[in-house]
Amino acid sequence: MKEFVWGEALVPLWEGDIVYEETAMLLADRWGGLPEIGLLCPVDRILSVRDYGRRREYCAGRDYALTETGDFSVPDGSALYDLACPYDRYYQERYIPGVNRPMLGGGAQLRTEASGGCGGLTDFQLRITYRRRTAFPGPIPPAKGGLLPRTAGRLKRGEHFTVALLGDSISAGWSASGFAGLPPFQPPYFRLFTEALRQRCPVREHNLSVGGKTSVWGREAAQTAALAAAEPDLAIVAFGMNDGASERMTAEIFRGNVAEIVRAVRSRCPHTEWLLVSPMLPNGELGYEEGISVLQHQHEYAAALAELEREFGGVAVADVTSVHRALLGRKAYRDMSANNINHPNDFLHRVYAQVLLRTLCPG
Repeated sequence: MKEFVWGEALVPLWEGDIVYEETAMLLADRWGGLPEIGLLCPVDRILSVRDYGRRREYCAGRDYALTETGDFSVPDGSALYDLACPYDRYYQERYIPGVNRPMLGGGAQLRTEASGGCGGLTDFQLRITYRRRTAFPGPIPPAKGGLLPRTAGRLKRGEHFTVALLGDSISAGWSASGFAGLPPFQPPYFRLFTEALRQRCPVREHNLSVGGKTSVWGREAAQTAALAAAEPDLAIVAFGMNDGASERMTAEIFRGNVAEIVRAVRSRCPHTEWLLVSPMLPNGELGYEEGISVLQHQHEYAAALAELEREFGGVAVADVTSVHRALLGRKAYRDMSANNINHPNDFLHRVYAQVLLRTLCPG
């Protein structure tokens, strides 16, 4: 098994001409064939293809090929057929509560998770490293270190630095392979982020995130007190996925909840600076129940957080939403999720970390 490589994981998608370990799910069609896989960018040259756990490397020509348009194709007889998810396992005829997830247009999709020895969708995913023909097709997150002068100064001087995170299951670590106890044991985005900071200075980290929570929970006195008790130089707030699944949690209400978190902690820690993280998007094809999409307001929250960036000093927004939206314009949701509804796989955890690090860069 190839060891986890920190440097490769943190190379931003928008830099250079090598895309490291982009993930893609193998889903058979109705007749058992494997359609071509369009990656984020047209491919100039494939450098490596491995299964998600990095336990096996596949061979060019025998297991995969590159089309003239730069897409990834699977020839007959390829060992990748053994890795593919059968069509009727992924797409199911009827919704059964607790068994699968309802599709908005009828029918259902596979319900799964990377946990307890199961890789979820990652059981069917590849890690593909390639040289691309074109530039990154999405927005490059703006560098906003100038909005966080104390943080930027401490990092530049190599001074001891304390960072604390308050969020939901994504921030707690679901479904990074390291969190799920599965190969290749990549840490979740917060650990990727803090390890990158440790290349500059000593870092103390506190992760106060809890799965299933929303900004309503985050603004409660117990949570804001715990965040203040960490005395962070930088506090990160990362809600929105669970908030946005509720029709009632409008962008205005979400904005007010996050603002209250900032105010409550600032009353005790006035020098703390803030990164407000907008969420990745959920699977818009699905619902938690029939006829009600899990995608309600999540896509509106980046703009709501941007208002707080303008209102408060010492606040910067790390816009994961816009980057993920661009990725979804080129890739299927199942390529980047481990549970098919709202949890990132290793690739998207890396994107989270890359966006946060880019946001901290000097403007």
